[in-house]
Amino acid sequence: MKKLSIITVCLDAKDDLDKTLASIAPQKTKEVELVIIDGNSSDGSEVVFKKYSDMIDRLVVEGDKGIYDAQNKGIDNANGRYLLFLNAGDILKEGVLTKVGLEADRPDIIFGNIDVKMSEDFSFIKKMKPRISKMFLYYDTIPHQAVFIRKSLFDKIGKYKLEYPIVADYEFFVNALFMENCSSSKIDLCISEYNMDGTSSRLSNRRKMMKERAQIKRLYYTGFELFVFGLLSPFYYLFVKYPSYLKRLRRRKDD
Repeated sequence: MKKLSIITVCLDAKDDLDKTLASIAPQKTKEVELVIIDGNSSDGSEVVFKKYSDMIDRLVVEGDKGIYDAQNKGIDNANGRYLLFLNAGDILKEGVLTKVGLEADRPDIIFGNIDVKMSEDFSFIKKMKPRISKMFLYYDTIPHQAVFIRKSLFDKIGKYKLEYPIVADYEFFVNALFMENCSSSKIDLCISEYNMDGTSSRLSNRRKMMKERAQIKRLYYTGFELFVFGLLSPFYYLFVKYPSYLKRLRRRKDD
């Protein structure tokens, strides 16, 4: 068994795919498997597949029902102990795989920090808390591009649920951490760079995302938790979320 399977899903994203695979190439070893799931691209992506054919362990080209259906296919085709979902456009940070321990005795979920690229002129490092609380996930999420997930966890609690086409990974994390009590730990490394052009980040999908998150919260949070966390929402954004964002913005301007 390989230590890690990197799963990359793509659809008509030739240039973004090239950037992602270029970031993986220097860190590809015999312990790292690369699985690509392409949803029948028509933009010439096969040129990129050919360019990196020596390091692609498994390539599936067929239609799918969306990002999470494609990622589920990636899970089915992966043989690594851990899985990292790094989709077209995501960039693996230099040298990170040599610093991450993915041995058999490690936790089910290992998460790190992520470089969030808001635009060409502004990006910031999102530093995750050492411990993920239920309250934290009420307001925020864990970026899947910075999480190593033990593959057997999907066998235990199921793969991504397609009824949540925008935030199925959010549902998975809430279920895994607080319903199934899966083990987790943080590594203080920046794992990847994430471009805010992602599906769940687009303004056009914002309303759908909020609706899906609300459905998931009603499913996994108690009535008391929904009441208390909802009551605290203005204070969280006013005193935690926004000050943190402004601090990052000032730091970027200073640079």
